[in-house]
Amino acid sequence: MEGKNTAPAQGGIQRTANTNSTMIPGTRHLRIVKRLAAGPCSREELDRVAGASNSPHYAMELRRLGWDLPCRRVKHVDRDGVPGWHGEYSLSPADQGRLDIWNAHRLDALQLRGEG
Repeated sequence: MEGKNTAPAQGGIQRTANTNSTMIPGTRHLRIVKRLAAGPCSREELDRVAGASNSPHYAMELRRLGWDLPCRRVKHVDRDGVPGWHGEYSLSPADQGRLDIWNAHRLDALQLRGEG
């Protein structure tokens, strides 16, 4: 009897860019990290950048891989005048170091392939 053809698994981390334990698992994660390199931003903005409405999930996955991704609570008043809080994510100094290492290794790889 021949093996069954099944569809590939859906979801989860599918692509990995690993440079000495500095991991950015997929394109949504990469877009989030690149945006945070420019400075702190709200969860809502990260949703738009990631292209998904669940950026806290991607932040959690990055944290599991060793990224800090601090999130501070910021007071705001909504359009109805109701005070509240929202989260603002950023890269820690250690995260910035991880990103610098990742970028350097990526550039080295591109240069080795003649693309950089």
